[in-house]
Amino acid sequence: MLLLIVKACSIGASQKKEQVETVKQDTVPTINVTAEELINAYESNEVSADDQYKGKTLIVSGKVGKIGKDFFDAIYITLESDAEYRNVQCFIKDKQVAAKLVQGQYVSVQGKCDGLNDECRSQ
Repeated sequence: MLLLIVKACSIGASQKKEQVETVKQDTVPTINVTAEELINAYESNEVSADDQYKGKTLIVSGKVGKIGKDFFDAIYITLESDAEYRNVQCFIKDKQVAAKLVQGQYVSVQGKCDGLNDECRSQ
């Protein structure tokens, strides 16, 4: 399973892919990338993808897969890719925003990329 972690600062949402609206909360330079592009970059070359994305502020766009909580009760969503068992996991700070999301909805999530994570993480 390929799991990429993005800690979300803000989120924009829409029912249609063409109408995704992004909300920016700060003036930090951002990198726009789709969930599929991010996953493909890490599958092709993790070292290169870390140089390009890890620790940087990203706006990741994609279709919401799962909406849930981890073992530490942190709220997250997954952004789907075309391949099974590949997704981007985005941790969401705002419970009200997460509560309004639905599976299949297209969203843009702004946050910092933690890179590839094939294991459970502790806080």
